[in-house]
Formats: sequence, C-alpha cells, structure tokens
Amino acid sequence: MAVRRAFIGLAAGFFSLLTCAVAPGGGSAWAADKAVAARELEILQPRVPQNRLAKAKALKNPLTINAEAVARGGSIYKARGTCVVCHGARGRGDGDMGAMFDPPPRDFKHAAWQSARTDGEIFWAIKYGTEEGMPRFEGKLSDEEMWGLVAYLRSLGK
Repeated sequence: MAVRRAFIGLAAGFFSLLTCAVAPGGGSAWAADKAVAARELEILQPRVPQNRLAKAKALKNPLTINAEAVARGGSIYKARGTCVVCHGARGRGDGDMGAMFDPPPRDFKHAAWQSARTDGEIFWAIKYGTEEGMPRFEGKLSDEEMWGLVAYLRSLGK
C-alpha cells in the first residue's frame, strides 16, 4: 500500500511538472526558449567564410556617411538590389522569400547584429554572397552602390 501511494505521488508530481513545461501552443516551453536562444546565437555568427573573415573585417566604407548616401543606399535596397524580397521592406528578415531560408535572412534592425558585424563584412556578403542563400551582387552593382547599401543597412539599426 505504501509503495502504491509513493508511486501515485511520484506520478502526480511528474505530470504536474510536465504540465508546467508544456506551452499553450502544445510545444515545450524549453524548446521555445532553446529556439530563441539558437536564433540569438545565430545572429552573432559571421556569414563570411572563416578564411576570408579578417580581410573582410578590415574593409572600410570609403563613402562619407550622410543623409544622401543613406538615401541612395535605400533606393538600391528597395528597387535595384532586390533586397526587399528576402529581408523585407523594413529590413527585419521577413520578406516574402525569406521564410524559405534556414537560417533566415538577417534582421538589420537587431542591435546585436549591428554591433557584431563590421561594414567590411556586410560589404563582403553583398558583393560575394553567402552559403546561406544570399546572392552575389558583384557585377550587378558597383562597389560604390554596395557601400551605399551598407550605409543604408547601418541606418536601419538606429
């Protein structure tokens, strides 16, 4: 009888814990937290290959960053660069085609991403593309236009 009561007590405790761990949507709260943590960690990862990262980081934007440079970059982002398709109109990584990528397109408004990436890394990813699905724009945009895009992307984080 005592063993049976102990078993029932353990089972009740287990199911209580299980109930607390399940989120309203039917998924585990731990899994949701893990997904958020993984996304936050992914944001900090460079998309420039490791063997080119130091060189990319060293690149400096030759443009004077002002309202005109940002506006030119914005017009490329919204039209010629086709950036909106994946990164979305506001640069959040929520464009129509962005959902098919894993990892998703960058969220340019994310403060951690803005502080973790250098202008050179952003330029490199635009120019040469990335393994994660970013197309290369070398030969489609001039270096000056790509640096203008960098200026615009930086403005999204402010």
